[in-house]
Amino acid sequence: MKKKLYVPLITMLLLGLTTSLFAGEKVDQSKDVGADGVVQIANVRGIIRVEGWDENQVSVKGELDDMAKSLIFKTNGTVTNIEVEMPKGRLNRGDGSNLIVRVPRGHQVDFEGVSSDFVVENVKEGVDIRTVSGDVDAKGIEKSIYIKTVSGDVKVKESSGDSRLASVSGDIKAEMDSESIETNVVSGDVTLHLGNFKRLDASVVNGEFWVKGAQMDDGETSVSSVNGDVTLNFTAALNARIKAKTGPGGNIHNEISSDEVEKVFPNQEKLKCTVGDGNGKVVVSTVNGTIKIKGD
Repeated sequence: MKKKLYVPLITMLLLGLTTSLFAGEKVDQSKDVGADGVVQIANVRGIIRVEGWDENQVSVKGELDDMAKSLIFKTNGTVTNIEVEMPKGRLNRGDGSNLIVRVPRGHQVDFEGVSSDFVVENVKEGVDIRTVSGDVDAKGIEKSIYIKTVSGDVKVKESSGDSRLASVSGDIKAEMDSESIETNVVSGDVTLHLGNFKRLDASVVNGEFWVKGAQMDDGETSVSSVNGDVTLNFTAALNARIKAKTGPGGNIHNEISSDEVEKVFPNQEKLKCTVGDGNGKVVVSTVNGTIKIKGD
């Protein structure tokens, strides 16, 4: 009798083990769409990779979160929705989703995540990306770039278009052409390699700021830092009125003109000068740090 009792128990254990080993449903789905439109993606945890391609089709491949209830994948007119549906409550076990989404290059991509990394390439109609905890990596994006993560790094390469990049706790690195770019970081460094830009607006609370690029005529640069160094490296002839100031203990290095830096009580520095015909504007400040302004 005892042997018979052991058999169903062992069977149940094996079934439980099998379920654990194969957790995370595989998906391979696609839908025909037009050349233009919007793809909206939502994922709680894991990593989502989006690739632009030449097909008029949206494709989803990969593995869902171990705790996922289902994959919502539907198209209504020009809008395609992709969502990994998760149960309510704490997600304290299993791995997150790992999906590759391919979209027509002429689509805009919107993403919302909680604890999810996001990688996107070759999208020509812009991206709108928001994740609470996760890194964002964008390459080959055009038209507009909006990226915000609460805890994570932001990287942008080989892209163009008006941009807003923000991270509460993380670094921002961008190599791009953007007439208008805005960056905000609370705790992290900002490094920007820009082409010609018309407007640059940046704030850093606790971190370094570094930019290299050419400010266009009538352009404006505004950078503020609470605790960190600021370096502005203008790669073309600058035409602007410059105002720079530091808090106590800060320094200004003026390497773009012969104007003298003024000492201000108590132990502060400021610079006010005009470079070229002065039709643009550069305003930069740091409470605790060094400001460097130079040209190639």
